[in-house]
Amino acid sequence: MDGQSSPASSSARSKPQYFYSESVNLDTERSKENVTVTVRFRPLSPREIRQGEEIAWYADGETIVRNEHNPSIAYAYDRVFGPTTTTRHVYDVAAQHVVNGAMEGINGTIFAYGVTSSGKTHTMHGDQRSPGIIPLAVKDAFSIIQETPNREFLLRVSYLEIYNEIVNDLLNPAGQNLRIREDAQDTINYLQLHDHL
Repeated sequence: MDGQSSPASSSARSKPQYFYSESVNLDTERSKENVTVTVRFRPLSPREIRQGEEIAWYADGETIVRNEHNPSIAYAYDRVFGPTTTTRHVYDVAAQHVVNGAMEGINGTIFAYGVTSSGKTHTMHGDQRSPGIIPLAVKDAFSIIQETPNREFLLRVSYLEIYNEIVNDLLNPAGQNLRIREDAQDTINYLQLHDHL
């Protein structure tokens, strides 16, 4: 990157959030190609507007992020969503296929990454008016279960955060600073991570 700052390390004036989704079918050769990186920009908050902050990065089409002050600095991603994009649209385009794949037995992971106040919680949790990725995924999973009465499902969910390199179990308040182990099959295990059936 020739010493240029990337959107992930740039000015706090613009806080894009990086949204990763992965759907891996372990039986195919394409499994290494199934990771997508999606960027979602949130609009400036009322406080940021009052303080005169500016947007430093912006979406240029559906796959490019550009620097507002030097448009020749650009980065390409699988998908870029501007600040007016709804969470529902982000889910439909970037996450729903992972949920559908998981319901067919394909391993899937969705996670958000970004600096403080970049919009991760808004995108993943949302609120009553605009549900986030997690409630939309749960709703779709249970809809698929209801629509498939002749099939038995086992739905197992765990929920963790990694903050300052510390792993916390978000389903168990006592599950803080969990240890991570890798077994002989290269499977990552979070010791004492709760899951719910």
